[in-house]
Amino acid sequence: MALNYEHAANVLFGGTSTPPPDESVPAGHSAHAEVLHGAGAADAWSQDPVERTLFGDDHEAPQEAFPIETALRPAMAERHTDVMTVLQVPKAERIERHRQFAEAIRESGLDASTLGQRLYHLQTDAEIAQVRGQVEAPADGETLGSALPPRLVETVLRELGAWIGPERGEKLVGALHTYLEEQPGLARILATPGLVQRADFKPALDALVEHVRKQQNI
Repeated sequence: MALNYEHAANVLFGGTSTPPPDESVPAGHSAHAEVLHGAGAADAWSQDPVERTLFGDDHEAPQEAFPIETALRPAMAERHTDVMTVLQVPKAERIERHRQFAEAIRESGLDASTLGQRLYHLQTDAEIAQVRGQVEAPADGETLGSALPPRLVETVLRELGAWIGPERGEKLVGALHTYLEEQPGLARILATPGLVQRADFKPALDALVEHVRKQQNI
């Protein structure tokens, strides 16, 4: 089934099929005309006006058959208004934010359409909570901006010990630490203040642990 570009634009730009001038393709270009008739397609990394708004017209063309950018687009489009109005992130910084997030997910090997989108929502929610003064430092003095704070590690160890045994559990937690050390982009996402402390982070944590377990065959 063909992708409905007008519907996608409506989702991103709040009910109008024509994006605002500063959010769209360069002046003088019609996003829908390019999609339908191929005008300007030769110098565009994507024919989708929503993707070009999120990642910029000059974004380097992804090499995947199904680009990470496309897989992440639903979450990023859904939170576009929050990032623009609640977090008040300027256009250039929004584009860089999206590019850095996509690259972190690409390097991590995580499934972008499931865990990648979930992490983007978690990051945005954590940032909004911080802006609204709803993020409090843990009472036990634990580091707020850590990707794997000690209390979280203890919880993971306890659950893994009950599932695969203490020895394999400790090995898996060690592998998780190593994995995050080798994935600084992903570690920065998880270190967003308040993110890993959120109650709705647990499914993402479980998926992350399972990704490392399969990767390391533990």
